Amino acid sequence: MEYVRVEIASLSLVPSGGGTCAIVLREADGERFLPVVIGLLEAQAIAVKLQGMPTPRPLTHDLLGALLSALHGRLVRVTVDNVREGTFFATIEVEYEGSVIKIDARPSDAIALAVRLSAPVFVADAVMDAAGASPESLPQIPVKPGQVVEAPSSAPRAGATRVEELEAQMQEAIREENYERAAQIRDELGRIRAGGAQ
Repeated sequence: MEYVRVEIASLSLVPSGGGTCAIVLREADGERFLPVVIGLLEAQAIAVKLQGMPTPRPLTHDLLGALLSALHGRLVRVTVDNVREGTFFATIEVEYEGSVIKIDARPSDAIALAVRLSAPVFVADAVMDAAGASPESLPQIPVKPGQVVEAPSSAPRAGATRVEELEAQMQEAIREENYERAAQIRDELGRIRAGGAQ
């Protein structure tokens, strides 16, 4: 399988996306882009590292990186290998005791780990052909690789539903690095959505 190296072009909140974000990967030596929808918490994990924001305690991806280092493993690269019905599939390639181990992962987790360990990210050429986009179709992409687009204000708009208010509160908690509160709000949102309430 042929791969192309990519960089993070942007990371932003999806308008009306129900708390989802989009990470856009830019072909390092080409003109194609690959937009991938990821969860808000995963996007925050990537943004924290890209922006060099300190966290009071290690996040999950920091823990994975520390564990890998303690075991004398090395993250060789991350690859986005496949897309099926709009869902992307990734692989984390780890060198350990002279062998390369391939581990299935979500692209958001794989990329969050890669940015922490300065590992390259690649996308299968076939995936880029199937799901990639041209610069003209993504006019909001920042010029600088790795630039993070700030989410809109977290203040709920007038007439906002309970779900929208909670999503705004969760974004604010994440910006303030209050991950425990963000998790509580996420759980409450899950209960509301499971019950079909707005």
